[in-house]
Amino acid sequence: MSGRKSEHQVVLDSFFRVRAEELSVQNAKKQGFLVYVEIDIGGVKVRTRRVRVCGVVTDLTVFRNGFRFYVEEGGGRVPVRGWSEHLGMVVDKNINEGDVVEIYGYPKMSYEGEVYLVPVIVVKHKDRSFLERWKRLLEEDRLYLKNVFLKGDTK
Repeated sequence: MSGRKSEHQVVLDSFFRVRAEELSVQNAKKQGFLVYVEIDIGGVKVRTRRVRVCGVVTDLTVFRNGFRFYVEEGGGRVPVRGWSEHLGMVVDKNINEGDVVEIYGYPKMSYEGEVYLVPVIVVKHKDRSFLERWKRLLEEDRLYLKNVFLKGDTK
C-alpha cells in the first residue's frame, strides 16, 4: 500500500455551488464547445458543466443585444454575460449594481481565454444575509461529497 490518499472523480449533472474564484481558466476544461469546471475538494475531484454562484452585482452594463456584469463574492469575481434571449433575466427582475444575486448557469470561455457564466436562472435576494447562508450551504455540500466518497479512506 502506497500511503497516498486516493482521489475520487465525480461528474455532477446538477447546478453545483462554486465560489466565484473557482470559475477560473485553471479550473476550466474545454471539450469542443463545452466547458467543464473541475474543482478538487479535499481528495474528491468534482467535474460539472452546471454551476451556481452567489454574490453582489458590480459593473452592470445593459446594451441593445444583451448585458454583462460581475458577481463578486469574497475574494473573487466572475463575469456573467447574456444576450437578447437572456435580457429579461436582468431587466424584468430589475437587477442593479449592489444587488445580491444567485446565478445558475453554464461556464463558457471567450476567444480571449476569459471564463464567464451564461445564466439560465437569475435569483435576486432582497436580504444581504443570504450571502452568509449561501456560504454555509456551499460548505455543507462539499462536506457531504467528502463524507460520501471518502468514507473508509484512510489518511
